[in-house]
Amino acid sequence: MDELEVAPEESMRRCMYNSESRCDVGALYIQACREKGVTLRLPTQCVTCSDESKKVYQQGETRTYMSNQPDYPQTKSSSDIVFIVEDRDCNRKAAAELRNMVWEVDQALLKKGFSENRYGLIGFTAGNYFHHTMEGQLFNVASKFAMGLESLRFENSSQGQMNPVAAVKMASEMPFRNGVFKSLVLLTCAPCSESNSEIYDAVRQVLDDQDISMFVLRQSAFQLLNNRNPTDKIYGLDENNVFTARPSSKIEVDDLLEGIQIPDDQCANLAIDYKGAIFDASHLIDGNRRHQRTFLQLLGEKVSDKAEKPECQICRCELDMYGFANSVCQTCDSDNSEPVHSAPGFFTDFIEGHEEFKTQLKEFMTGIYSK
Repeated sequence: MDELEVAPEESMRRCMYNSESRCDVGALYIQACREKGVTLRLPTQCVTCSDESKKVYQQGETRTYMSNQPDYPQTKSSSDIVFIVEDRDCNRKAAAELRNMVWEVDQALLKKGFSENRYGLIGFTAGNYFHHTMEGQLFNVASKFAMGLESLRFENSSQGQMNPVAAVKMASEMPFRNGVFKSLVLLTCAPCSESNSEIYDAVRQVLDDQDISMFVLRQSAFQLLNNRNPTDKIYGLDENNVFTARPSSKIEVDDLLEGIQIPDDQCANLAIDYKGAIFDASHLIDGNRRHQRTFLQLLGEKVSDKAEKPECQICRCELDMYGFANSVCQTCDSDNSEPVHSAPGFFTDFIEGHEEFKTQLKEFMTGIYSK
């Protein structure tokens, strides 16, 4: 029998010596195995979640929270927002404004009464998707967001097809807090190319179930029907409004909305369908500083306009795609009876029962991975 990559004996001794720490020991052993390319999983009893009130529930268990009840997980209105950035040279100038963008969004949310807001950052290239942490955290406050921006590369490479929808899927799997407004902000160089329909449908399912709004910024000007030229700079649009550089009357907005070509790619459709908006990111690059500031302020206002505290949520403790326990929440009026979790295939066959912890450490390691 060949020697195992990570011998289980020491972990077994620690478990037998102090049974109260068996989950911590098991997690350390599993991490060591993962670094060697061997995938294992914790038993159900070792996967626990907790809400803001420190109440603990285990994997597979659900909790229902009503905003008018004292045990609602967020007594304050708050938000978790993930920025998704196409990490290519074509996006360098626009992405340089991300720090100011986050600041404007945060200020607008604070004015609306949303405090302790958190921000995450994901960068993507052709076939590659990366978390950019801030002080080692996937989410952090607005003042720390610039730390994540430092690791963006903006490489001048056009090899391979970009897949923004796959990056959106990754962002939708972030560990959002219970009871907060959740939103994704996608910054791309151009309109999205078509993605795999299975991925696209999965993203729509998650955005719908978890009540996540979607905003899209791309360097593409809005066009009017019949090749007409707009009389004012068009910043963006949502399902019911067109946003311009100057205040417009409702009649002017309605006329614009009827005469504008609504973008029809997958990312734009996600924004329109899921309480978001589409913006022309070229306004981050073109024009003077005052014009750019006006655009950023309007963007912040529109994001905060969509922010709502969920009235009712059903949360379930699941393993996320990284193997960590995470509360996955959906609105109570969702069509799905259970929250959607995004754990990969090797986590879907969960282990049941306390005694299996010992057998998984002892028999599973020494039996299956020996030759």
